[in-house]
Amino acid sequence: MTDTTTNPTWTTMGGNNARTGTIRVKSAATDAHPIRLQAQGGIFGSPVLNREGHLFFADMAGGVFSYSHDGKLFWQKTIEGGVHASPALDLERNVLFVATVTGTVCALDAANGETVWKKTLAGKYDPRILSDLLFLQKKQLLILNSWDWNYTALNASNGEQKFTGPAGPSPRAAAAADHDETIYIVRAEFGGDKSRRGVELVQIHPDSGEEKSMFFHPFDRSVSHAPVLAAAPVIDEIRNLIYFISNIDQGSMLHAVNPVSGESRWNYALARNVYATPCLMNDGCVTVGDLAGDVHCLDADGRLHYRYKTGSYFIFGGPVCDGEGTVYVGDSEGKAHRIDAKGIGEPFFEAERCIEGRLALDSGGRLFVPSTEGCVYMF
Repeated sequence: MTDTTTNPTWTTMGGNNARTGTIRVKSAATDAHPIRLQAQGGIFGSPVLNREGHLFFADMAGGVFSYSHDGKLFWQKTIEGGVHASPALDLERNVLFVATVTGTVCALDAANGETVWKKTLAGKYDPRILSDLLFLQKKQLLILNSWDWNYTALNASNGEQKFTGPAGPSPRAAAAADHDETIYIVRAEFGGDKSRRGVELVQIHPDSGEEKSMFFHPFDRSVSHAPVLAAAPVIDEIRNLIYFISNIDQGSMLHAVNPVSGESRWNYALARNVYATPCLMNDGCVTVGDLAGDVHCLDADGRLHYRYKTGSYFIFGGPVCDGEGTVYVGDSEGKAHRIDAKGIGEPFFEAERCIEGRLALDSGGRLFVPSTEGCVYMF
């Protein structure tokens, strides 16, 4: 498989479609006062960046914003419905994709915010789109989940539906894709047949929408309710692994699975649920933040390297990592933490409110911290 662990830009949650959350260079983030990039409402998604270093993000008041690399506001636009999901960028056509909690997907001209197309998804139950968006450049597809228990692939050029399928209950987890743009999703199965209750890793062909079940983690029959799945799969194409989270009651499991054979390489049990997408570091280690406020770092064989306690109640936004193995993560108290390669860390900044979106890094090492207080902090 081809290495997709890093991108020169950060065009989607996690920086790339493999959702790795890693750059090759050292982060330039210091304890100095950051630049505050103002929004209209709370920000729950990750910012994204283009080749020029221009920053894009959206908020729960329906505000969409574009800022320059030095903090100058280029444009802002208000769309109908708040935005919880992280946006995605099409660099070739210079289009920004955003999706709302009212079930509307918008393609905006990234140069000025003008609407290119708009599509409202039809659903029987709940139209909310909470999953971070996945854009496939070669296939020109936009992939998302709605709270209507479905995933949908849209033609990124005009918004027309290409295919759809079942995403299971509480489908917050974003899709991921490899270098060939094969799609991977995680979904819960919780129907009347108790023998078929569990969490499933599914491969989806980007042309036909044909599904292939890669791995199934069954629930114990005592499990009484469907889990919330919020962490996206993370793809390690160098080591031929896919990492994904299954939440079971209050606990969870980190799975490492071969994406070709579906063979389980190893599992790591956590005492609390995980909503944050894991981070794949350049050395093959994977870091996971949980709802106990702890960050676990494991090597590619599943051995625990360190566990760092933030002291907060939970971690919602996934960790990110720079080229020196330094991990950055935000917590429920608004603190941003810096953890070195040995697991020694401390908070270096505190926002006024909770940090729930995944942080972002650019190719120059700048760090971007989204906050529910209604701004992004740029270091």
